[in-house]
Amino acid sequence: MVTPELEKLILAGKASYKTFVAGGAAKSVLQMGTNRFVIITDFVYYPFIPYSQEAVDRITGAVTLRDIAGKNLTQLNIFSQKSFNHFVFKNNISPIVDDNTAIFAGDPIKIDTYLIHEKDVTFDFIREPPNTVPPIANVGLVQTDIGIGNNSVPSKGRPLDYGGEGIVSPLGLNLNVNLRNTWDDNTGTTIAQSRPLGNDSIPFTVPAVGNFNLLQLPVADETSITQGINNIAITYPVLNVGYVEILGKRGELIQTSS
Repeated sequence: MVTPELEKLILAGKASYKTFVAGGAAKSVLQMGTNRFVIITDFVYYPFIPYSQEAVDRITGAVTLRDIAGKNLTQLNIFSQKSFNHFVFKNNISPIVDDNTAIFAGDPIKIDTYLIHEKDVTFDFIREPPNTVPPIANVGLVQTDIGIGNNSVPSKGRPLDYGGEGIVSPLGLNLNVNLRNTWDDNTGTTIAQSRPLGNDSIPFTVPAVGNFNLLQLPVADETSITQGINNIAITYPVLNVGYVEILGKRGELIQTSS
């Protein structure tokens, strides 16, 4: 959204509203001119379904969980030299049943932002690891252990919260919550850890991999969309970006985005 202050700069000839289309590839770059910075004010994300030969080969019958496994989540990274933000989208995959069976990725999603960048901006698109379903062993996001939150985790007793160490609830025992999840590849090897209760909740088990204290997909062989981009429009990302380009250098009091 263009704020009133940004609109004043535009009308005064000190800034301009521009658009950029990212997509059609795993990575796109908005190149920055000299002596200027940008504020990304909005973008529209068009859900897409990473290409798989299995889905293309299906010509009859209903779409099953196996057809869409590993295609639900898409992550968008927006970053420059000093800023990094990411967004995780859940593709609204629905079947379209006619002469041939197809799957639909869902409606566009508009996000208003205020992301400040003063160097070239990168847009990365990442898929979730290709989950499998029984009888094949699960990969993708795997819950590796559960327990109650320890003293480092802000907690309240039931019914307000799940409880935690040292908290007595009138409703009885505390309930287990996820302390650590792992993103695993199709061999069961951990490629990243998601720690919903923060990095201090439990010791690191695989320090060498990516560790995130929020839902964040790792960039790995299994999450790359490069090999899956096909000439079918629903198999590659499209992102319409709106931004304001401001002449001059960013003020010292204005922080970049993170």
